[in-house]
Amino acid sequence: MLNDAVMIIDQDVDGTFAGVIVGTGSLTKDGDGNVTLTGMNGFTGGTSILGGALTASTMSLGGMVLNDATLIIDEDADAEFAGLLSGTGDMEKTGSGIVTLSGLHTMTGSTAISEGGLNVIGSYATSAITVGSSALLTGNGMVGDVLVGNGATLAPSDMMLADGDVTFASGSTFLVNADADGNADLLGVTGALDIQGGMVSVLAAEGMYSWQTIYQIAAADTVSGEFDGAVTDLAFLDPSLVYSANGVSLVMTRNDLAFADVAETANQRTSGVAFDATFDPTTDEYFAFASLNGVMAREALDALSGEIHATVANTAWQDSARIRRAVLERLDLPRAQGPELWIQIQSGRDDIDGDGNAAGYLRKTTNYAGGFEYGFGQSKLGIAVGYTDGDTLVGSRSSHVSTKGTHGHLYAGTDAGALRLAAGVSYADFDVETDRNVAFATIDQDLSADYGAKVYGAYARAGVLVPVGKGAIEPFAGVTWNRFDRDGFAEAGGTLALNAADKKADWTYSSLGLKGHVALDPADAVAFRFAAEWQHALDGRSTEATMAFDGGPDFTVTGSPLAKDMGLIDAGLNWTMAPGLGLGLSYGGTVSKQGFSRTGRATLSFRF
Repeated sequence: MLNDAVMIIDQDVDGTFAGVIVGTGSLTKDGDGNVTLTGMNGFTGGTSILGGALTASTMSLGGMVLNDATLIIDEDADAEFAGLLSGTGDMEKTGSGIVTLSGLHTMTGSTAISEGGLNVIGSYATSAITVGSSALLTGNGMVGDVLVGNGATLAPSDMMLADGDVTFASGSTFLVNADADGNADLLGVTGALDIQGGMVSVLAAEGMYSWQTIYQIAAADTVSGEFDGAVTDLAFLDPSLVYSANGVSLVMTRNDLAFADVAETANQRTSGVAFDATFDPTTDEYFAFASLNGVMAREALDALSGEIHATVANTAWQDSARIRRAVLERLDLPRAQGPELWIQIQSGRDDIDGDGNAAGYLRKTTNYAGGFEYGFGQSKLGIAVGYTDGDTLVGSRSSHVSTKGTHGHLYAGTDAGALRLAAGVSYADFDVETDRNVAFATIDQDLSADYGAKVYGAYARAGVLVPVGKGAIEPFAGVTWNRFDRDGFAEAGGTLALNAADKKADWTYSSLGLKGHVALDPADAVAFRFAAEWQHALDGRSTEATMAFDGGPDFTVTGSPLAKDMGLIDAGLNWTMAPGLGLGLSYGGTVSKQGFSRTGRATLSFRF
């Protein structure tokens, strides 16, 4: 504890002081040794280094007076040095953190930035700065002479003034920020700017850049030499440098890279080719796209592709499959005699992953199904209707689709001894509403469409019933065919809206599985039912849409594909509550490489 006193560390050998210095006094370091302070000091009286060196973090050093001595600021985290440096010593910055210097510093020795960085926002003009390899000098304050060494970086923040000479060594980097309004960071040098090589690295802010815009990035009394070149993170604009006797300027020029050349997926590539062919360099859309870096350009191509319209086929197939599953549940039941009515409520969710081209999606759906059937002998005939209401979110494409479908099924089942046969045909009519956002640079458009789609289907299944104890198991095989038929449409909402032609696709799946049931009470009023099934695609699984920008060529994108192989697991309880009155509860899930789907179902039936 210092109480208006002075603590003197007089040491001729290197060492460490691990104690904590607090209070209102000051610290004096003398002797030839390098003393490292490791404690969380809190004294307020300042520090004087009369000999040797003092190594410390920025924490509580206070004002520093150097007398032909050395201060080493060893800081691994970004921090601010609250004191002022004065005297005739040297300062070295080590550690990976960036230390901020504010205020008026009058130290006249040298400064070496060996590690991390120095952010000068005040005045530090009386010390010659050397920036070492992998180190950084930045800020908007005033500095003195600066040497930017091989592997080092100088990065003005808005404007940095050097009251002296600045040298860029071979292998150095001059880092500047630029925006679409013509603003760029500037290095002002009162003396000579000596460029011995190195690169100018341009970090471009998002915006719509005008080609051939000239940015002044350095001004000096004299300029000698040239940089090795300039690079930027923009994909379609190349920077070049223009030199004069008193400055260096940057010019951004459109290169010959096609928009599709930055694509990494098939959808990005096809939409890029179509966009490039539709919008010429006089349009805002073209200018905005040409101002993007590679990452943003690929995101924009994904947004432009409109792939949600291709993914609609997958969602319609999922909805049709859920109603078909309700019908197959009815065909799995024992062959009751006479007429029977049934109604089912479903709640479903799909979490589908992307395939590296099309994005995945999250879908939630509420469905209703009901029907009338008649049992006679070992056979059953039925008719069913359904309604599905689903919402699909493709978050990574800023796209949403709502599909509302009406469904109809005709189905039949018959038993011949242990052989059980079931078949049906189906039809579904969907109203599809899509909305998506396309935003890049200065472009921001909300696009929407409303169109119809249909799914036709036929399915058949055969199984062999094997009694086991108080229940039975049934190995089975089946096949399902669907045809998807989507109407053409035209989006509304902006110049990037898409027009699409009609689209048809056929999908066929085989299935192998095992299902069964077992009575859970002596009266056989409650039964547990289960099913496990493998489905395999026998033909194409792709979901495609052929579209075009207004006045542009057609291009084809692929949506989230149907799974090649799927595993289905189903389990539930059937309860005969009274003669002719039944309640069924079941839950099923589907797993594939594409993701997961699950559905909860509640069924009420009445036989009369």
